[in-house]
Amino acid sequence: MRQRPLAWIGGWTLFALAAAVFCSADLCRLVSLVLLAVGLLFCLPFSFLREKSWAVLFFLLAAVFLYASFPKGRMEEICSRLDGQDVYVRAVVTEEPAQNRNGSFVYQLNSCILYGVEDGEEIEYPYPLRMTTPLALPIEDGDSFEGMIHLHQPEGEGYSAKSYYQSRNMPLLCWMY
Repeated sequence: MRQRPLAWIGGWTLFALAAAVFCSADLCRLVSLVLLAVGLLFCLPFSFLREKSWAVLFFLLAAVFLYASFPKGRMEEICSRLDGQDVYVRAVVTEEPAQNRNGSFVYQLNSCILYGVEDGEEIEYPYPLRMTTPLALPIEDGDSFEGMIHLHQPEGEGYSAKSYYQSRNMPLLCWMY
């Protein structure tokens, strides 16, 4: 790391961002604490490595994992609370309806307000929803939608539907009654 330390730091930062995608929020926070501790060890005056670029690298990697943990934590909290719930939704359709290979229709909903989650409480859902219906609805892009839906998480592990929809900022999917 003596030559081109910024190139090394940049490469490891990109690697850390890619690795943080596959970690849970709790694991990201734990890794961040460990990297922060290692960075502090490199800052000590009796440290065996005199180059401070190692400390900068570990502090930056800790910041990357900590930064990645916040949106993941919020998304995981919402998923655990709403997964499997039947709710009434009021939202705006934001894309033209599409038809799947199996004949069902897909709508993307934004600006969602969910009713009846717990004791009739009203929740503003901050993410878009992908709604599947067996029949076409008489709604288009920009129309408002109200109806009863069932929320569920996408299925799969690793590079699958679940990670695909999370990368599109859609932690939950739904189907209409």
